[in-house]
Amino acid sequence: MNVFRSLLHQVSHRSQGGPHQKFLAALDQPRATQEALLQKYLRKGSSTAYGRSLGLEENWLSERYTESVPIQSYSEVEPWIRRQRADPGFPQITESCQRYEPTSGSTDERKWIPYTRTLLNEFDLAASAWLADLARWEPRIKGGRHYWSLSWLPDDLRKHGVTYNDSEIFPSWKRWLMSQVMAVPSDVSRLPTLGASVFATLAYLCASSDLRLISVWSPTFALELFRELSKNREALLPVLRTG
Repeated sequence: MNVFRSLLHQVSHRSQGGPHQKFLAALDQPRATQEALLQKYLRKGSSTAYGRSLGLEENWLSERYTESVPIQSYSEVEPWIRRQRADPGFPQITESCQRYEPTSGSTDERKWIPYTRTLLNEFDLAASAWLADLARWEPRIKGGRHYWSLSWLPDDLRKHGVTYNDSEIFPSWKRWLMSQVMAVPSDVSRLPTLGASVFATLAYLCASSDLRLISVWSPTFALELFRELSKNREALLPVLRTG
């Protein structure tokens, strides 16, 4: 086992202890925790143009919120997001967006999701609590490399210079820690084509004899990756031989 990598895992695990304990404490009072979060969001959202269009009030409890605010699809909020991207000063939210990330789903071809610092912090807290709990039940994951993938950029976005790195949801110091234990370098996601990214990913995964964790957002993505491994096994052999 790589001693340096093991040490980095230990440092990362210690940094996740606080968020994990906070999460466990919140489990003892889930309703109070959720109501407090809702109040925080309503305080921010009620002063925005979008919030006013919904009639939001900062003192609403969850029952009043669910009664008053309809479920909306992305297509219904997309005009607000489009206007905000064109005019960052447009008061839809109370803090500036760090960036907009493309994603897709079953109802809309492509969605641009605004990422604020608050949202990124929440991603970091959630991932930290999850990893700490995972290491508690399966400590062997702290002894080797990991592979994480949340999404892939399609070729048309790559041609327009859009870049995406899953680890960018974390603070810079944590991104560095992760880069030292990840089986696949983040630059692989920035290759010119999706096919090149997939092939490079497979090469790095096959070369990782100490791979301990694979985490993917979509099971179908993992199945497709394994299918590509079967299809490209002959082409991968010389790459693995030469490095």
